[in-house]
Amino acid sequence: MKTFSLNCCFGLALSLLAISFHQLQATDLAVSGNLSVSGEVDILGGITTIGSWAGDPSHPGITIQYGEVSGVSTISSNASRNTNTWFWTHNSASGLIKSMQLDPSHRLVLFGSNGTTAGITLDPAGASTIAGSLLVNGASITMPNQVLSGTSSALTQGLGDARYMLKNATNWAIGTGATITGANSLAFGANAQSTSIDSPRGASIAIGRNAFAQTGTSTWTGYGNISGSVAIGDGAIAGDGAGMGGGVAIGALSYCRDSGGSAIGYGSISTAAYASAMSFNARAYGVGSLALGTSTTAGAPWATSVGNNIETTGNYATALGNNLTVAGFGETVIGRYNALEPGVNAWTQSATANCFVVANGSSTTQRSNAMVILWNGDATHNGNVIVTKKLTATQGAKFDDTVRIAPRGGLSMGEFTYDPNAVPGA
Repeated sequence: MKTFSLNCCFGLALSLLAISFHQLQATDLAVSGNLSVSGEVDILGGITTIGSWAGDPSHPGITIQYGEVSGVSTISSNASRNTNTWFWTHNSASGLIKSMQLDPSHRLVLFGSNGTTAGITLDPAGASTIAGSLLVNGASITMPNQVLSGTSSALTQGLGDARYMLKNATNWAIGTGATITGANSLAFGANAQSTSIDSPRGASIAIGRNAFAQTGTSTWTGYGNISGSVAIGDGAIAGDGAGMGGGVAIGALSYCRDSGGSAIGYGSISTAAYASAMSFNARAYGVGSLALGTSTTAGAPWATSVGNNIETTGNYATALGNNLTVAGFGETVIGRYNALEPGVNAWTQSATANCFVVANGSSTTQRSNAMVILWNGDATHNGNVIVTKKLTATQGAKFDDTVRIAPRGGLSMGEFTYDPNAVPGA
């Protein structure tokens, strides 16, 4: 019986000891070898250290700490060395491969499925890279200070609108102080201004510093409003808000005011409909007039001035050459420094007015004409006339000086009047 009783007590004691070890709580437990726990491990303390420095076990390698601040839990992991590299790995068919890495420069790298190719690199001090495509969902997303590295680089709409022109935009203002008003306008350059009405044909373009382009308000039957203007150049001005059709001003300080006109060249001016001024300081003031050359002026309707320092003030007048002044209606002058015609009528054709003039003057004080043809057909030649072929006078010929005929020449006499007072041999 004793033996049986002792055996029963010993078995009961072993059972109680096993139950105690199943829920063991250890304080200051030192394990010099391996510790295997088949169940759960609860660590009630807030600090856990893992590993130690090589050759200095007094410095723990990693410290994992739990704390609370105002009811908010905080968990921190601390690697005790000054420089550390963190790896996150997982097993694969070929062994352990890296999934993520945090290097000593705080660059975070997410690896691709092979564990070696960087898919995403986040660099707080440099350029971050993404090997694949990036899909960003949400609103009011900004990416300041980004560097565009290719044609497919990401750019938000807000930043893109501030930096680039939209392909379907109807208004573009580019440059410091550039302004646009209305639809279909383009202002490009410092303080450039473009004003346009809301019409598909009413576009205005201002390109250059202080350039100004403005459309008119008139319409053309069947075409709608076509009063767009173009100003290109420093201080170029096209349009004044009135007139039909578009004006074009190209060149520094060029000015085109009316519809269908053009001013091309430094300081060129066109102020009438369909008037064109081209070259340095050319001026076209008459409707349909043309001023082409340096300091040329076409100041009457449909007048034409071509050359240097030319001025035409007669309707339909034309001047081609140097330092010419033409004021007669429909008069055409070529050459240089023509003799001025007194009492000329710029608006009405006169039979005794100049029709065609060949000028051969040498200065503003030495003006002269080599030949003048009037509207009635009378012609004056201020010089010798050499006829190498036949000369026919159908209504008589008058000679105020000696007529000389070359040897073996002939003079066919019809009606002939002899002047006995003529001096022989003169």
